[in-house]
Amino acid sequence: MKLERFYIRFDYGGFQVIDRNTNKRIVGYSKKIYANKTAKGLNAIKKKENVSKMKMKLQTISGYNHFIKK
Repeated sequence: MKLERFYIRFDYGGFQVIDRNTNKRIVGYSKKIYANKTAKGLNAIKKKENVSKMKMKLQTISGYNHFIKK
């Protein structure tokens, strides 16, 4: 079984999307379903450069709901 790079963790009443490589929080949501969608979306990205760009976008107000809207 392959471990996914991005996973969710319950923390302080919300759900955090965590990068397993750096062990840092990417973005947090109040609902588990939103965190799951974001983690799955990030895990689906193949290129390392695109993952970095998406992580930066998710930390902005306009990019916060990127994976939720789909």
